[in-house]
Amino acid sequence: RKYHLSHAVVGKMTGGGMLKVFFHGELVADLPVDLITGKAPLYDRPAQKPAYISNLRKFDQSSLPPTNLREDLFKLLSSPNVCSKAWVYTQYDWGVGTNTVIRPGHDSALLRLKWVVKPELSSEKGVAFSVEGNGRLVFLDPYEGGRYIVAEACRNVACVGAKPLAITDCLNFGNPEKPEIMWQLTEAVRGMARACEELNVPVVSGNVSLYNETTTGEEARNIYPTPVVVCVGVLDDVERHVGSVYTSEGELLLIGDLRRPSLLDGSEYLKVIHGLVKGKVPKVDLKKEKLLIEALVDLVREGMVLSAHDVSTGGLLINVLESLFPSSFGVELELYGEESPHLFLFSEMPSRVVVSVESQKADQVKDFLEERGLEWMYIGTVVQERVLRLSYNDRLLLEEDVESLKEVWEKALEGML
Repeated sequence: RKYHLSHAVVGKMTGGGMLKVFFHGELVADLPVDLITGKAPLYDRPAQKPAYISNLRKFDQSSLPPTNLREDLFKLLSSPNVCSKAWVYTQYDWGVGTNTVIRPGHDSALLRLKWVVKPELSSEKGVAFSVEGNGRLVFLDPYEGGRYIVAEACRNVACVGAKPLAITDCLNFGNPEKPEIMWQLTEAVRGMARACEELNVPVVSGNVSLYNETTTGEEARNIYPTPVVVCVGVLDDVERHVGSVYTSEGELLLIGDLRRPSLLDGSEYLKVIHGLVKGKVPKVDLKKEKLLIEALVDLVREGMVLSAHDVSTGGLLINVLESLFPSSFGVELELYGEESPHLFLFSEMPSRVVVSVESQKADQVKDFLEERGLEWMYIGTVVQERVLRLSYNDRLLLEEDVESLKEVWEKALEGML
């Protein structure tokens, strides 16, 4: 009544563990609840690990031929998975109802909870949504790929300051009557379930799209196994949020799980630059991921960071540019490491986020992260000059006009379509 919604009482909770259903007063069903919830029969179809898995996991990234960093960057910026999607979303009214808090292009959508007709029903809370999927990683390792996409969806929601609450999914796979495809499906679901358990996010709904198979003569081709995950989160005060775009000068910190060596396995770089889909999917440390998510929510709530953007498709360098392009600033990256620059810049290791912070708050943020058991690395500064300068081990590798890079990124998708 309070919210002027139609309603009806459809049942009541009782003891005894039985579900009873009545229709027009007639008992039409009477059965144990656990028969539906915990003891329901499972669909048991033959499943077999595909032969391609073992072959593709033998990839050795040290065997890759050397390439030009500048040329690689321009190719990645114009690839479909990296380039701007503004050509699509600007054709829709993404601001209808004036509930949109963050415009498209950030890690997560963020909406106000208000009703224009009844302003008194407004709330200070905000709702965040993030959509993730990566068929390439799930193809290489369905179990680890399933864990990876759930973790990334939850991380993206946390990057705006929202606490992840639940997920829904759509499982897009080939023909499950083939044992290899059924194996992909069962392993992906098993990995997703494990991540949901560790991150405490229930799956509240979902659907499937199976039999995505094309037959030409005697040859059958199945799509990449592509579960798509939507995570929803809540922000107690919608005004206390951040986006992924740089808003002022300050320091850049790479935070999260930083102690593992970088891998190019399954990365966008490996596919676009070398034409390869190979390797072992980087494993997500779910305990470290949970710490990172909780830390992000607290950092945003306490106003300790200016922006947050997770490192994913394209790697660290693409991450920085995605935060830079919509802004009016430039960036000077000062990176140090023992691995090659390409590894450092283009790997897609999980549980990593770049945050921008005011210089006077940098030490406070670093102490906060160390107390939480998370690593941090200073990677550079946001500056007034509209330029990208990148040095690695004190050697200047790139100096580019940001607007020139942005033009490639912005126009690529429209050119393809």
